[in-house]
Amino acid sequence: MAKRSGGPDYTPGKSLGKVVGARSDLSAEELDAVVRQLNGICRSASLEFALRVGALIIHHFYGGDMEGWRERGPKINSFRRLAEHPELALSAAALYRCVAIFEICERLRAASRWRRLGATHLRVVIGIPSDKQEYLLSQANEECWSVQVLQAKAQSLRAWRPRGGRRVQSLLDKRLRAIARCLQNWSVGGNSIGEQEPEELERSLQLLEKMKAAVEELSGELKAQRRRLAEMSDSGCCPAAQ
Repeated sequence: MAKRSGGPDYTPGKSLGKVVGARSDLSAEELDAVVRQLNGICRSASLEFALRVGALIIHHFYGGDMEGWRERGPKINSFRRLAEHPELALSAAALYRCVAIFEICERLRAASRWRRLGATHLRVVIGIPSDKQEYLLSQANEECWSVQVLQAKAQSLRAWRPRGGRRVQSLLDKRLRAIARCLQNWSVGGNSIGEQEPEELERSLQLLEKMKAAVEELSGELKAQRRRLAEMSDSGCCPAAQ
Protein backbone atom coordinates (compact mmCIF):
# COMPACT_ATOMS: atom_id res chain seq x y z
CA MET A 1 0.00 0.00 0.00
CA ALA A 2 1.35 3.41 -0.94
CA LYS A 3 2.28 5.89 1.73
CA ARG A 4 -0.69 7.94 2.84
CA SER A 5 1.32 11.13 3.27
CA GLY A 6 2.29 11.45 -0.38
CA GLY A 7 -0.69 9.77 -1.98
CA PRO A 8 -0.63 6.62 -4.10
CA ASP A 9 1.37 6.51 -7.30
CA TYR A 10 -1.32 5.20 -9.62
CA THR A 11 -1.10 4.05 -13.22
CA PRO A 12 -4.01 2.48 -15.14
CA GLY A 13 -4.18 -1.28 -14.76
CA LYS A 14 -1.85 -1.33 -11.77
CA SER A 15 -3.12 -2.53 -8.42
CA LEU A 16 -2.76 -0.18 -5.48
CA GLY A 17 -2.23 -3.11 -3.15
CA LYS A 18 -4.43 -4.69 -0.52
CA VAL A 19 -6.51 -2.26 1.50
CA VAL A 20 -6.43 -3.17 5.19
CA GLY A 21 -9.69 -1.46 6.01
CA ALA A 22 -11.73 1.65 5.39
CA ARG A 23 -10.84 4.58 7.61
CA SER A 24 -13.44 6.87 9.09
CA ASP A 25 -11.12 8.54 11.56
CA LEU A 26 -9.01 10.81 9.35
CA SER A 27 -7.88 13.85 11.24
CA ALA A 28 -8.77 17.34 10.04
CA GLU A 29 -5.16 17.80 8.92
CA GLU A 30 -5.22 14.57 6.88
CA LEU A 31 -8.53 15.52 5.30
CA ASP A 32 -7.16 18.96 4.37
CA ALA A 33 -4.13 17.29 2.80
CA VAL A 34 -6.37 15.09 0.62
CA VAL A 35 -8.41 18.11 -0.42
CA ARG A 36 -5.24 19.95 -1.43
CA GLN A 37 -4.09 16.99 -3.48
CA LEU A 38 -7.46 16.66 -5.20
CA ASN A 39 -7.58 20.37 -5.95
CA GLY A 40 -4.08 20.16 -7.36
CA ILE A 41 -5.10 17.31 -9.65
CA CYS A 42 -8.16 19.25 -10.85
CA ARG A 43 -6.14 22.41 -11.46
CA SER A 44 -3.40 20.68 -13.38
CA ALA A 45 -5.81 18.55 -15.42
CA SER A 46 -8.09 21.44 -16.41
CA LEU A 47 -5.17 23.75 -17.15
CA GLU A 48 -3.44 21.08 -19.23
CA PHE A 49 -6.70 20.59 -21.14
CA ALA A 50 -6.98 24.30 -21.92
CA LEU A 51 -3.34 24.57 -22.96
CA ARG A 52 -3.54 21.57 -25.28
CA VAL A 53 -6.70 22.91 -26.94
CA GLY A 54 -5.25 26.42 -27.20
CA ALA A 55 -1.96 25.21 -28.65
CA LEU A 56 -3.81 23.13 -31.26
CA ILE A 57 -5.95 26.07 -32.35
CA ILE A 58 -3.03 28.51 -32.56
CA HIS A 59 -0.98 25.99 -34.54
CA HIS A 60 -3.61 25.09 -37.12
CA PHE A 61 -5.59 28.31 -37.46
CA TYR A 62 -3.02 31.04 -36.79
CA GLY A 63 0.18 29.41 -38.07
CA GLY A 64 1.57 29.20 -34.55
CA ASP A 65 1.57 33.01 -34.27
CA MET A 66 0.01 34.41 -31.08
CA GLU A 67 -0.08 37.89 -32.62
CA GLY A 68 -2.56 36.60 -35.17
CA TRP A 69 -4.90 35.62 -32.34
CA ARG A 70 -4.36 38.91 -30.49
CA GLU A 71 -5.15 40.93 -33.60
CA ARG A 72 -8.09 38.97 -34.99
CA GLY A 73 -9.30 36.71 -32.21
CA PRO A 74 -11.99 34.22 -33.25
CA LYS A 75 -13.14 36.32 -36.21
CA ILE A 76 -11.39 34.26 -38.90
CA ASN A 77 -13.68 32.09 -40.99
CA SER A 78 -11.94 28.79 -40.21
CA PHE A 79 -12.37 29.33 -36.45
CA ARG A 80 -16.07 29.98 -36.95
CA ARG A 81 -16.44 26.85 -39.05
CA LEU A 82 -14.71 24.83 -36.34
CA ALA A 83 -16.95 26.26 -33.61
CA GLU A 84 -20.05 25.40 -35.67
CA HIS A 85 -18.94 21.86 -36.53
CA PRO A 86 -21.76 19.48 -35.51
CA GLU A 87 -19.39 16.83 -34.12
CA LEU A 88 -17.27 19.15 -32.00
CA ALA A 89 -17.64 18.38 -28.29
CA LEU A 90 -16.78 21.96 -27.21
CA SER A 91 -18.92 25.06 -27.49
CA ALA A 92 -17.69 28.21 -29.22
CA ALA A 93 -17.34 29.85 -25.80
CA ALA A 94 -15.26 26.95 -24.48
CA LEU A 95 -12.95 27.12 -27.50
CA TYR A 96 -12.49 30.85 -27.00
CA ARG A 97 -11.72 30.41 -23.30
CA CYS A 98 -9.12 27.73 -23.96
CA VAL A 99 -7.26 29.87 -26.49
CA ALA A 100 -7.50 32.93 -24.24
CA ILE A 101 -6.07 30.93 -21.32
CA PHE A 102 -3.29 29.64 -23.58
CA GLU A 103 -2.49 33.23 -24.61
CA ILE A 104 -2.28 34.35 -20.96
CA CYS A 105 0.03 31.46 -20.13
CA GLU A 106 2.27 32.22 -23.11
CA ARG A 107 2.44 35.94 -22.39
CA LEU A 108 2.73 35.88 -18.59
CA ARG A 109 4.30 32.42 -18.08
CA ALA A 110 1.34 31.80 -15.80
CA ALA A 111 1.66 28.02 -15.47
CA SER A 112 5.23 28.18 -14.16
CA ARG A 113 4.89 31.39 -12.11
CA TRP A 114 1.63 30.78 -10.27
CA ARG A 115 1.47 27.17 -9.15
CA ARG A 116 -1.60 27.71 -6.97
CA LEU A 117 -3.78 28.91 -9.83
CA GLY A 118 -5.81 26.76 -12.19
CA ALA A 119 -7.66 27.28 -15.44
CA THR A 120 -10.66 28.78 -13.66
CA HIS A 121 -8.54 31.51 -12.09
CA LEU A 122 -7.10 32.39 -15.49
CA ARG A 123 -10.52 32.37 -17.12
CA VAL A 124 -11.76 34.97 -14.64
CA VAL A 125 -9.30 37.63 -15.85
CA ILE A 126 -10.02 37.19 -19.57
CA GLY A 127 -11.01 40.53 -21.04
CA ILE A 128 -9.35 42.90 -18.57
CA PRO A 129 -6.16 44.89 -19.40
CA SER A 130 -3.01 42.77 -19.52
CA ASP A 131 -1.21 44.69 -16.76
CA LYS A 132 -4.21 44.21 -14.48
CA GLN A 133 -4.27 40.51 -15.34
CA GLU A 134 -0.70 40.09 -14.14
CA TYR A 135 -1.29 42.08 -10.97
CA LEU A 136 -4.46 40.19 -10.01
CA LEU A 137 -3.03 36.75 -10.76
CA SER A 138 0.12 37.52 -8.74
CA GLN A 139 -1.99 38.62 -5.79
CA ALA A 140 -4.32 35.64 -6.13
CA ASN A 141 -1.41 33.21 -6.09
CA GLU A 142 0.41 34.91 -3.22
CA GLU A 143 -2.67 35.29 -1.02
CA CYS A 144 -4.37 32.02 -2.06
CA TRP A 145 -7.52 33.74 -3.32
CA SER A 146 -10.48 31.61 -4.18
CA VAL A 147 -11.96 31.91 -7.65
CA GLN A 148 -14.86 33.88 -6.16
CA VAL A 149 -12.55 36.45 -4.59
CA LEU A 150 -10.57 36.85 -7.80
CA GLN A 151 -13.77 37.17 -9.80
CA ALA A 152 -15.00 39.99 -7.54
CA LYS A 153 -11.69 41.83 -7.92
CA ALA A 154 -11.71 41.41 -11.69
CA GLN A 155 -15.32 42.55 -11.95
CA SER A 156 -14.54 45.72 -10.03
CA LEU A 157 -11.84 46.54 -12.58
CA ARG A 158 -14.22 45.97 -15.46
CA ALA A 159 -16.79 48.29 -13.89
CA TRP A 160 -14.28 50.98 -12.87
CA ARG A 161 -13.89 54.25 -14.73
CA PRO A 162 -12.35 57.59 -13.75
CA ARG A 163 -14.57 59.78 -11.60
CA GLY A 164 -16.46 62.28 -13.71
CA GLY A 165 -15.19 60.73 -16.92
CA ARG A 166 -16.75 58.66 -19.66
CA ARG A 167 -15.87 55.15 -20.64
CA VAL A 168 -13.04 54.94 -23.15
CA GLN A 169 -14.50 54.44 -26.61
CA SER A 170 -13.17 51.75 -28.87
CA LEU A 171 -11.98 52.68 -32.36
CA LEU A 172 -14.98 50.87 -33.85
CA ASP A 173 -17.41 52.79 -31.65
CA LYS A 174 -15.83 56.12 -32.62
CA ARG A 175 -16.05 55.35 -36.33
CA LEU A 176 -19.65 54.17 -36.13
CA ARG A 177 -20.62 57.33 -34.28
CA ALA A 178 -18.86 59.42 -36.94
CA ILE A 179 -20.81 57.65 -39.70
CA ALA A 180 -24.05 58.16 -37.78
CA ARG A 181 -23.31 61.88 -37.48
CA CYS A 182 -22.64 62.13 -41.22
CA LEU A 183 -25.97 60.48 -42.04
CA GLN A 184 -27.77 62.69 -39.55
CA ASN A 185 -26.20 65.83 -41.00
CA TRP A 186 -27.27 64.76 -44.49
CA SER A 187 -30.89 64.31 -43.42
CA VAL A 188 -30.95 67.60 -41.50
CA GLY A 189 -29.22 69.58 -44.25
CA GLY A 190 -31.81 68.78 -46.86
CA ASN A 191 -32.10 66.47 -49.82
CA SER A 192 -29.56 67.18 -52.56
CA ILE A 193 -30.12 64.04 -54.62
CA GLY A 194 -31.86 66.00 -57.35
CA GLU A 195 -28.65 68.00 -57.89
CA GLN A 196 -26.55 64.95 -58.79
CA GLU A 197 -25.45 64.18 -62.30
CA PRO A 198 -26.14 60.63 -63.62
CA GLU A 199 -22.52 59.50 -63.22
CA GLU A 200 -22.31 60.90 -59.71
CA LEU A 201 -25.62 59.27 -58.84
CA GLU A 202 -24.31 55.91 -60.04
CA ARG A 203 -21.13 56.28 -57.97
CA SER A 204 -23.19 57.15 -54.91
CA LEU A 205 -25.36 54.06 -55.34
CA GLN A 206 -22.32 51.81 -55.73
CA LEU A 207 -20.72 53.29 -52.63
CA LEU A 208 -23.90 52.83 -50.62
CA GLU A 209 -24.14 49.19 -51.73
CA LYS A 210 -20.59 48.58 -50.52
CA MET A 211 -21.37 50.32 -47.25
CA LYS A 212 -24.54 48.27 -46.85
CA ALA A 213 -22.63 45.00 -47.33
CA ALA A 214 -19.93 46.09 -44.88
CA VAL A 215 -22.54 47.11 -42.29
CA GLU A 216 -24.34 43.78 -42.63
CA GLU A 217 -21.07 41.86 -42.19
CA LEU A 218 -20.10 43.94 -39.16
CA SER A 219 -23.56 43.53 -37.67
CA GLY A 220 -23.24 39.76 -38.02
CA GLU A 221 -19.85 39.78 -36.26
CA LEU A 222 -21.16 41.94 -33.41
CA LYS A 223 -24.17 39.67 -32.93
CA ALA A 224 -21.90 36.60 -32.92
CA GLN A 225 -19.69 38.24 -30.29
CA ARG A 226 -22.77 39.03 -28.20
CA ARG A 227 -23.78 35.37 -28.36
CA ARG A 228 -20.26 34.27 -27.33
CA LEU A 229 -20.27 36.61 -24.34
CA ALA A 230 -23.70 35.34 -23.32
CA GLU A 231 -22.46 31.75 -23.53
CA MET A 232 -19.39 32.59 -21.44
CA SER A 233 -21.55 33.92 -18.61
CA ASP A 234 -24.56 31.61 -18.83
CA SER A 235 -23.59 28.26 -20.33
CA GLY A 236 -21.92 25.29 -18.74
CA CYS A 237 -18.16 25.05 -19.22
CA CYS A 238 -15.85 22.41 -20.58
CA PRO A 239 -13.45 20.72 -18.11
CA ALA A 240 -10.86 23.41 -18.78
CA ALA A 241 -13.23 26.16 -17.76
CA GLN A 242 -14.52 24.66 -14.55
